[in-house]
Amino acid sequence: MKKYFILFFLPLIFCRCEDKELLFINEFTFDIDGVHYDLSRIDEIKITSEFGVIGYKDSEKSPVSSLFYYFMGYSPNRENSAYGGGFFDKSVQKETFFNVPDPSIYSSFWIEIDNEIYDATSGYIEMTSENAYKKRTESNYHKAHGTFDFVMENRYNKSDTIHVTNGKFLYQSYTYSECVEDVWN
Repeated sequence: MKKYFILFFLPLIFCRCEDKELLFINEFTFDIDGVHYDLSRIDEIKITSEFGVIGYKDSEKSPVSSLFYYFMGYSPNRENSAYGGGFFDKSVQKETFFNVPDPSIYSSFWIEIDNEIYDATSGYIEMTSENAYKKRTESNYHKAHGTFDFVMENRYNKSDTIHVTNGKFLYQSYTYSECVEDVWN
């Protein structure tokens, strides 16, 4: 699991925002068996965001061929609770509905609740994004929001399953970067 944390946070190290007016908003809520969970993080920390997008290109002048969305977050108000995941959008924003897990787009998602880690075994993420690659600005004033629904199983006890419903997220100011050379084909 440590290698996934490194992979998710590595792009964030290179994408720091200096704008003092920039407010990162990460809202992430869901229900399990009628219990509402809020792993949102809303503050003025300028260094990290829990959502980012990497655009992959074959060459400097070619169009973006795929987008990799990654999620990573934790709740400062709920100890030992976090989430993470990601997926490739090979349609480059023509699609907004993504199955999780889906090996064809490398999609996966996990949630940790009170020291118990659950991996998505079926479900979806539906997302609308205002992506930087269309506007190509240096600032990171981009927004994404959506819904999700997962059936998940405990990573260490496969008989322990949960159904995550009413999942919602909103990110205001997320990082965007581009990489030349499409290594995912």
